[in-house]
Amino acid sequence: MSAAGPAGPPPAGAAAPATSALRALLLPLVLGLLVASPTLSAPWMLDDWLHQDALNVLGGAPGPAINGALRDGWGLPTLFCFIPGEPAARAAMEAEGLLPWFSDPGVSLCFWRPLSTGLAMAERGLLDALGLDLAARAVAMHAHTLLWYGLLVLLVAQLMRRLGLGRLGLVIAALFAIDDLHVVPVLWSASRNALWSACCALGAALLLLPGLPAADAAQPDPAAAPPSPAAAVGAGLLLLLGLFFGEGGAAGLLLILALALSLRRGWAPRLWTVAPAAAAGALWAPLWLGSGAAVAHTGWYRDPLHEPLAWLRGAAEALPILASNGFGLISGDAVMVRPDRAGALALTGALQLVVVAVFTRRAWPQLSALERRATTFGALAYLLCLLPSLSTLPQNRLLMTAGFGANVLVAVIARWCRGQLALPAPQPALVRLRGLLLLPIVAVHVGWAALAWPLFTMGVRWTERVARAAQAEGLPGAAGGDQLLVGVSDPALVMYMRGAARVMGDAPAGRWHLLSASQGAHAVQRTGPATLELRPLGGPIGVRPVDQAFRRGGLAVGHQARRGPLTITALEVDPATGGVTALRVEADQPFEELGAGLVGWGGLGYTTGPLPAVGEAAEWAWVPGPAGQ
Repeated sequence: MSAAGPAGPPPAGAAAPATSALRALLLPLVLGLLVASPTLSAPWMLDDWLHQDALNVLGGAPGPAINGALRDGWGLPTLFCFIPGEPAARAAMEAEGLLPWFSDPGVSLCFWRPLSTGLAMAERGLLDALGLDLAARAVAMHAHTLLWYGLLVLLVAQLMRRLGLGRLGLVIAALFAIDDLHVVPVLWSASRNALWSACCALGAALLLLPGLPAADAAQPDPAAAPPSPAAAVGAGLLLLLGLFFGEGGAAGLLLILALALSLRRGWAPRLWTVAPAAAAGALWAPLWLGSGAAVAHTGWYRDPLHEPLAWLRGAAEALPILASNGFGLISGDAVMVRPDRAGALALTGALQLVVVAVFTRRAWPQLSALERRATTFGALAYLLCLLPSLSTLPQNRLLMTAGFGANVLVAVIARWCRGQLALPAPQPALVRLRGLLLLPIVAVHVGWAALAWPLFTMGVRWTERVARAAQAEGLPGAAGGDQLLVGVSDPALVMYMRGAARVMGDAPAGRWHLLSASQGAHAVQRTGPATLELRPLGGPIGVRPVDQAFRRGGLAVGHQARRGPLTITALEVDPATGGVTALRVEADQPFEELGAGLVGWGGLGYTTGPLPAVGEAAEWAWVPGPAGQ
């Protein structure tokens, strides 16, 4: 952080210290590629396996894809329709056990990202032509991602340079380059749509910037002139491409609104600046509606158009959590693991935002006029770009477009703290204490940010190594039969493990039916040749975040679902959570004739076992999966 500014803050209205164009662009780029380089060694994970399986099927491999539909409403290929809304397609997934029995009958999880699918297919075609094996393909895909990440860092660095921020802009771009909020979109190939949309958004913002501020007040103010027709058309096309990469491209439209409000002067130039964003949104909306994309009856996503009240309730809780992510210490991803802490995280996040606002206000008098405009732009862009992300659980990977705005505020506060430390002694203890805030800022935004990239990569390598070792030992149901999954609470051990097995050519012949994702042991009682009852001892079924991906809210006594040859009925429900505390499984024929058995996770591999004899009961143990869940 030594480059954050001179020992004393510049007087208000002073020009920002200059820095060379080469340094302003090259230093953030090198930092970004350096910290992100560990991701080159990361294997595929989670949805990566589903995408590879879908690409195999799109390329002519026999059988249906495991991840849902492969074509959208326009007939275009898609990798992102995980649970289609079309009843027949969803019924086929249910029969194969790809949707757990407690799924909502109307659940849909279908996104429209045609350009992301097209780019993935083109990438796959090139890798096929090169004849690379699976491990080498993963490396090549990560290298491709790093090229895009380098482009994004360059765009942010150029944005700071165009704002005339000098060395302060260099610090902002460097913080953005190493920001740990970017680990997941760079590390996880299936999540690159966020990166691609962000590149389009920042590119459009650069085209629509009013230009370098006038050095002389007698000269015309570029902020008072509308963008050129060429810039407007180019920006509109980039914003439309960002939307075709994914729904996260909507953040790009709001980024342009923030730019117009904070960096343009006069309503006419502002309207002309937002016109490309409005045109891109107007062209995209009917195409999106016709694509069949929809999310419904899932606890992970809320549709603001069809579920406005649910969206407002979720947004009120998610906003302070997600907004505070950009300032460190709090991670919205924690809600996925501990949903019971969401309220506490929201309160802590709100307090953190108050602290950021107070310290930004303290630093404000010492900012130059250009820095004030840039700070206003960063803060407004950060808040507005968060809005599209409030439709889902708070996750760091949603902040790719908005994140630079938080880096602006962090850099401004850090420079002010450094100025407090540089004031001549003696100073009141409170002044020194405020200056010492620089230490945790550096620790979080430099120290932890640099460590997060290799640590996350190591974590992915370990969990995938465990999963692949279990797969190599042989998956349950390899010889056929309907396997009853009990206590397999890590989603990687259900759909993702099966997807990886298909990609590697050793998929089980039998069907998997997830009965319970509850953490804890289960009591299993065999009540007849083709019937059994299951009671979770560690908590009800259907209430964890993993479960809520397939439904929103609890179940009722008597809820019944058909899965292949099985009929599953909720016998008892916890009134406080709506989770199931007892269920009955009825098969079309005796379980032995179906080849059915119990399957769980034993720590380093699957644990399989026979069902109890008729009239007997047994306790089925549980241990955490590779991700600790």
